[in-house]
Amino acid sequence: MPSFRYKATTVSGESRAGVLTASAAPEARQLLRSAELRIISLRAVAETRNGRAEGTTRDPLRSRWLRSRRGPIKSGFYDGLSTLVRSGLPIRKAFEVLGEGRRLSKSLKQLTDGLASDIRSGQSVEHAFASRPAWFDGLECAVVSAAIRTGDLPSALERLSERGRRSAELRGKLFAALSYPALVLAVAAIVTTVLGTRTLPPIVSMLDDAEIAVPGLTKAVMRTGEAIASGWPVLVLVVLVVGAGAIAALSGGPNSRLRTPLWVIRRLPSVAVMPQIATLARNIADLTATGVPLAESLRIAEPTLRGIGSWHLRDTVAGIRARLEQGEDLAQAFDDGIWFDPEFHRLLAVGQDAGELPEMLRRLADRNEQQARKSVDRLAALLEPAAILAMSVVVGTVVLAAVLPLIRMQELL
Repeated sequence: MPSFRYKATTVSGESRAGVLTASAAPEARQLLRSAELRIISLRAVAETRNGRAEGTTRDPLRSRWLRSRRGPIKSGFYDGLSTLVRSGLPIRKAFEVLGEGRRLSKSLKQLTDGLASDIRSGQSVEHAFASRPAWFDGLECAVVSAAIRTGDLPSALERLSERGRRSAELRGKLFAALSYPALVLAVAAIVTTVLGTRTLPPIVSMLDDAEIAVPGLTKAVMRTGEAIASGWPVLVLVVLVVGAGAIAALSGGPNSRLRTPLWVIRRLPSVAVMPQIATLARNIADLTATGVPLAESLRIAEPTLRGIGSWHLRDTVAGIRARLEQGEDLAQAFDDGIWFDPEFHRLLAVGQDAGELPEMLRRLADRNEQQARKSVDRLAALLEPAAILAMSVVVGTVVLAAVLPLIRMQELL
């Protein structure tokens, strides 16, 4: 049976900590509540090979990659499941109905059939979700588990669907902003290659036969075209892109030792910072709205943070959680000079005092996402004319490289 490490306080305010066994996290919480304990944090512990308890589990890179690829599919899955559950269908029947769609992808069909089969065999929904890390992360499992316990599953599923949709929209917007300059540069490379290897060599041969000096610009364009045609610059570019992607993927994991230097984190643009803050705020809002304690919400949301410098943000969140567990005020705990500005933790204090912390966190997430979108729009507005200007320079250069030899030949005739 799984073990859970907990921290709690008694009615009189005395701190308690320890380990208990339960079949699942909801049962562990129920046991603590029945003992009249106020839960501060609750986390599952796993047994390592030498028998010692380990508080964190690894999230394989393949599972993270598959989840990111399946984001839009999961958004539709959560939306359909929410509609069916809200209409009164039992959760098992809702999975079965979702699996009967005519235009359902094979992977989603396998998912719904597997979930329905697990529920029929007596497994809990939380366990069925947790056994599929290539589909669901720890935060989604926690939200679904808490929502089932509080009876608010349809609303929680709608929030998860919205979470996936917003994330996919921002990634698509950033990809679109970067794809146009990449396409322009690819066309410029093709033009240079064709002129440098097909058009200019016959002209240069005629100049050599006539003992006419070849212009330096023409030689440079020919060398550039031949180098691109040889393939090694493309290979170097591919290696650099793949290497950068691999480093970004490895450094984004919660157990990674590859860490972005702190001076780089301090100078990150808003397009890299705002989405991570928005993700954190929205995840905490979804968890606290379903009844998960704030410290526990921070622990669950911490491993889901991805991006440049996310290791530092995860360390910051861990520090915030520790300060909250020690009884520090929420606004003071979020007082960080790198990730959270004074306005952020002041609004948190307002939301906490008004008893509307989840709503305030969602508004903060919306504001950060809006700023990230504006940053992407500004980036696209700068990149498009820059790419056109670069393309004009390249085309003008190769055309001039082709015209100069002709002008020299005409001068000698």
